[in-house]
Amino acid sequence: MWPIFDLNQCLTFLHQIRVEHDDVDGETLRGSRVELERFYLVHARTWLRTLETIRRAFPVIDRPLRVLELGAMPYFFTALLAEHIPCTITGSTVPMMSWPGEPLDIVAQPVTIWRGADRPSLELTSWTFNIEKDTFPFPDDSFDLVLCMEVMEHLVYSPSHALAESHRVLAPGGHLVLTIPNYLRANRLVQLLLGRPDDYPYVGSGIQGRHQHEFTHAELQILLEACNYRVERMEMAMIWPWSITTTLPGRVFGALLRGFLDLPLEYSRNRRELIIALASPFGAPRLGYPPLLYDDPAAFLRDHVSRIS
Repeated sequence: MWPIFDLNQCLTFLHQIRVEHDDVDGETLRGSRVELERFYLVHARTWLRTLETIRRAFPVIDRPLRVLELGAMPYFFTALLAEHIPCTITGSTVPMMSWPGEPLDIVAQPVTIWRGADRPSLELTSWTFNIEKDTFPFPDDSFDLVLCMEVMEHLVYSPSHALAESHRVLAPGGHLVLTIPNYLRANRLVQLLLGRPDDYPYVGSGIQGRHQHEFTHAELQILLEACNYRVERMEMAMIWPWSITTTLPGRVFGALLRGFLDLPLEYSRNRRELIIALASPFGAPRLGYPPLLYDDPAAFLRDHVSRIS
């Protein structure tokens, strides 16, 4: 397999990505160039680290990987993944302007991604369904890899259904790769100490564009294990461009803080920005509700019986 892009190569590649055809959101997504450019500038480092995680999970690829990407829109990582790893990608998304609980037509829609004049366009199918409550429209054992990249913090009710369904559709030997912001990240705590809010703004795409529940390293591990996943690797990473203030003291403090967070100490590690998890399913799909995360686990569904033949 060819080398993973460095950051400059990645940004150059992402800058030319365009949604050429999208039956899910039509022109809405294509018209948001400023928001989309900000999105890939913030997340490019995350995506490069995720590619490394996938390469480690599948060191030998003798056929195209079958990939389910939850929350695939706006398809930047979809294009990066197809550029680096032989795969067939199925996307899932919720149409923009949808509200939680709103019934969705569970349908497959064609999406075409333009990747530049020197590459063929990328064709994929993107399904519209609510990963918190709908049965995924795929048979058991359909995928080698399920991606859940900075999606789970947007869920408004419970992530356990999405994890149980991901477990069901993963084939033996398959993997879940999950990324999510660390609730205890140091830069978030510094903002609170400075008396500044560290919540996310309202966005035009609706409530699912806003963070609902972020996780700590320990919480995510407990949840994955409760849902019958074996955690193979869990990294904490400093990923996003950030600064404390633009003043000289603020820049100095920010540099010192970044240096501290890079130290090989457990306390430092647990204050980094992003959690990157690699997990593999075992046993049967399970709706796990650990008491640390659920106020009353008995109030939620107990058995996972979804099956698609």
